[in-house]
Amino acid sequence: MLGSGRHFAYIQYVLDIQTVEETEILDFAAHLIYTTSLLLCRLSGLAFYHRLSSRNPRFVLAIRIVFAVMIIGYIPQLFLIIFHCIPVTGLWPYDFQPGHEKYDCLQWGVVYSVNSIVSVICDLFLFGVPVFMIRMLNISRKKKIQLGAILLPGILVIGISVTRLVFVIVGQWNEDMSWAYNPMLAIEVTEIGATLVALSVPGVKPFIDKFVLRRNINDDEDTKGQSKYANQSHSRQSDTPLHSLNLRSAYMYDGRQDDRKANEHEASAQGFGNFRTRNKYGDNQSDNSADGILVHVDFQGLAFQALCATHKPNPPFAFNPNLLPLQENAGTEDLFPMSDCAGFKLEEATLGDMRQALEDGQLTSVELVACYLTRTYQTQEYINSVLQVNPDVFAIAAQRDAERKRGNVCGPLHGIPFTVKDNIGTKDSMETTAGSWAMLANLVPRDAHVVKKLRDSGAILFGKATLSEWADMRSNDYSEGYSARGGQVRSSYNFTVNPGGSSSGSAVGVAANAIAFSLGTETDGSVINPANRNALAGIKPTVGLTSRAGVIPESEHQDSVGVFARTVTDATLVLDAIYGVDKRDNYTLAQRGNTPPRGYAPYLTNKTALKDAVFGLPWESFWVYADDDMKGQLLDLLDLIESAGATIINGTEITNYETLVSPDGWNWDYGTTRGYPNESEYTYIKVDFYRNIETYLSEVNNTDVKNLADIVQYNYDNDGSEGGFPYADGKGIPAFASGQDGFLASLATNGVRNETYWQALNFCQSSTRQGINDALSYNGTKLSGLLVPAQVGQAPQIAAQAGYPVITIPGGYAVDSGMPFGLGIMQTAWAEGALVKWASAIEDLQRSTAAPSKRRLPRWLGYLERNIPVPF
Repeated sequence: MLGSGRHFAYIQYVLDIQTVEETEILDFAAHLIYTTSLLLCRLSGLAFYHRLSSRNPRFVLAIRIVFAVMIIGYIPQLFLIIFHCIPVTGLWPYDFQPGHEKYDCLQWGVVYSVNSIVSVICDLFLFGVPVFMIRMLNISRKKKIQLGAILLPGILVIGISVTRLVFVIVGQWNEDMSWAYNPMLAIEVTEIGATLVALSVPGVKPFIDKFVLRRNINDDEDTKGQSKYANQSHSRQSDTPLHSLNLRSAYMYDGRQDDRKANEHEASAQGFGNFRTRNKYGDNQSDNSADGILVHVDFQGLAFQALCATHKPNPPFAFNPNLLPLQENAGTEDLFPMSDCAGFKLEEATLGDMRQALEDGQLTSVELVACYLTRTYQTQEYINSVLQVNPDVFAIAAQRDAERKRGNVCGPLHGIPFTVKDNIGTKDSMETTAGSWAMLANLVPRDAHVVKKLRDSGAILFGKATLSEWADMRSNDYSEGYSARGGQVRSSYNFTVNPGGSSSGSAVGVAANAIAFSLGTETDGSVINPANRNALAGIKPTVGLTSRAGVIPESEHQDSVGVFARTVTDATLVLDAIYGVDKRDNYTLAQRGNTPPRGYAPYLTNKTALKDAVFGLPWESFWVYADDDMKGQLLDLLDLIESAGATIINGTEITNYETLVSPDGWNWDYGTTRGYPNESEYTYIKVDFYRNIETYLSEVNNTDVKNLADIVQYNYDNDGSEGGFPYADGKGIPAFASGQDGFLASLATNGVRNETYWQALNFCQSSTRQGINDALSYNGTKLSGLLVPAQVGQAPQIAAQAGYPVITIPGGYAVDSGMPFGLGIMQTAWAEGALVKWASAIEDLQRSTAAPSKRRLPRWLGYLERNIPVPF
């Protein structure tokens, strides 16, 4: 035995003590190694499966359960092997004498039987992991069977474990243990080998792809007798917007990607025309080069083919009307007509409409994403609202559909696409750049808190929205909505004028029906201004209601993440999904005790609520700065509100408005203009940005830009694209007339919080807060809110300095330009509930009376113009 050439019975008979000792020691060591090796193999397989779908909560729970079973099973196995003789040295009896054993040992058959039973149980649990994983896949049964076939070695492992158990049970009664030991060793070696083979199966993925699944897919495409649309969908794929964007998914199960080597995407400065896909090393890749899980799944192709095959006889992408603008309809809403989505009218659809269609099975999330991608492709070259499309968007949509099919719906936003401003971090295949080439390839360590909350709510991140570069921090004379990386955003209402910013693409995309809703950020007006100029409902929350963690910062004192939607109800549903306490943003701690337990949706109401409303009108503070056209239309809206029973009190002014409000329009350095930098918002914003951007850059990877000085130098070195110098004498670019004077002003502060800094911060915050609070309490009457012309930039500016919330809704349309303007409502801190209530009531009043001030579709004026800069 074990190379001695003699049977174990003979060795014992002749009392060959040395061989007995060697045999027992080797057997002891072999079984320790065998048991530990099996555990490591199992844990390795478990880790592999965990990596495939580490974000699916049910799958992660299953992984943890199996891991616990592995460990719980290994511990008794180990202890049984080591201590089945007491003391342990009884395993190799040096003074062995027949009939004089002084050691207590369990019968070896008992030890190995228990170990074998535990091994079988562990193997069954481990095998259950890929089985559960296959069940999760949203693919055809045929593909599931093909995947299941490559798991056959796992069944072999279980069979070998059972065989080992049988040999143990049968062999323990043999008088000559050689007849049991030799087969046992052979079985154990085979078992470990089979386990390694089973866990190595994913390594043969390229072979499976090339010779098995690829052939099957081709066979499916060539099958005769199928619907003509199946073949048409395959041939059309090469010239659809899906193919043009060259999108693909790197995973199958989840709406997120853990591998930071994922493909990164960048857009040209002029739109989608030069969208391309590249990996982190800059190499262009084809769709077939993307790594899948076990087997590559091309969600772009499969989703498209599935859509066409399931919508006979009218495939969803029979593009009618044409994607190109219908020039005979220039100046009308029908210049860029929007097709229905699988029979569902998507244009102007609310989140509730979409949710109902998804619940009824009229629509899938994959179809919804495809239709919004079609709309984006139709409008992108003109309005430039999207900086980057999420390459994993179809994978996420397919996952959301699978979750809905299983009854796992996370809430009212489940399966609905959205975009975020490009200064909001997303840990996926997209970069976060604030529109600057200096930040290209910026990889963030985690999702921004608001993005995580939206993902958790089941919403689908469609892409990044274009913005004013660095959220308007880099320059003081610039083209609103322009960024070096994203180009010029243009409002679908009028291409030639300011689209509003800095969250320009977020607002423009929602207004053009290119996305369901979007997130933006505001330091001073950057949510309210673009919402107001694109006929949207826009909510800028109290500073601290929505976390800023993961957002490229400007000032912690004023930054706030806000919402763009086509209705107040939609905006409120999104706000409910994103607000909340976040340990990474201390300002959010202040909301405790100040937010409603059931969110803000219960505050939604209708026009009948207006009979109890008492609004204030700060006329001298803001209204006097509105032009006559705007003022006249807004006053008509106020008359309508009063006719519904509301009371409007004129002259509810902001305290000390003469000092706080610039008479010359929006001016965040108005204090310095008056000769008092210690009363200027810009004084502390400059310092805050210097400090905050350095902190932010210290946490990101894959970029050499580490502080503000690096950004400034990059802009100088790349003046032709970034406009580091002022636009004069052959330097700079027209979009940044003053170059990067905002950055230079911030750089000059060195981030020092001196006495002037603290005085300015205290003055602006305390004065504006007192001013708004006083105006809301008129002669002892607590007002429902302050009604303001949102287009007058001083109104949202005062609220921004106070850190107070504002909401805007459509209020009218300029006669000369066709551009929308809004009616804003201001309130005190944490009063978002009141804003939602009154804005929803006024919106219902507008819609029910067909008021001319209500939201209407854009007319695409000047759609062939490309002027830069756009005038304010």
